[in-house]
Amino acid sequence: MITDEAEAFPRRAATILVLECWDTFQQHALQSRIYSVFSSVIPNDFDWEVKLGAVQFWDQCIFRFVNSFTNSERTPEVKECASQGDVDSITKHTDNVKILGLKTLLKLSEDHDDSVAEKSIESLLQIRRTLQGNAIALNQVWKLSSEENQNILAQFESRNLSSELELLQNSKDERTEYLCLLDDILSYRDENKTEEDVALDCY
Repeated sequence: MITDEAEAFPRRAATILVLECWDTFQQHALQSRIYSVFSSVIPNDFDWEVKLGAVQFWDQCIFRFVNSFTNSERTPEVKECASQGDVDSITKHTDNVKILGLKTLLKLSEDHDDSVAEKSIESLLQIRRTLQGNAIALNQVWKLSSEENQNILAQFESRNLSSELELLQNSKDERTEYLCLLDDILSYRDENKTEEDVALDCY
């Protein structure tokens, strides 16, 4: 439904459902599919509420599901493994998921919709503060060998996120106010009698 539904409302509902049920998805193949959808499909959605779902999803993955960058303990999955090979495999998998989430948040932080960009930057700032508060974890993150991962981390480090957030918040004008959005909808409806549903769905 998230990938194929044309209407925005069902896509929003499906996104919320995945967020609510995420911890119950244990099959690796299903998890991989969900990672793909939330990193490549949802960030390109036309609906800002659907894209906010991607921000919330990667928050969950980075800070809770895969144990966060700074947690020095093994995840429950890793603790249950019998062999070191399994441990190494799952550790690598969770590191890749964290980087995928970071990459997606960086993309969404430049979204044309201010609410999506603002929420993404706030999430990135929280990740940065968490890393800066733990030197050991920061060193572990930079040991990731992939050149692509290194480029993503370098982009993350080079961004002046605090200034970007301040600029974004200061640039908000009267069009971001809810009553003004409602006024826009009503005006559009009066001027375009045949396209009411389109106008309402966009907002």
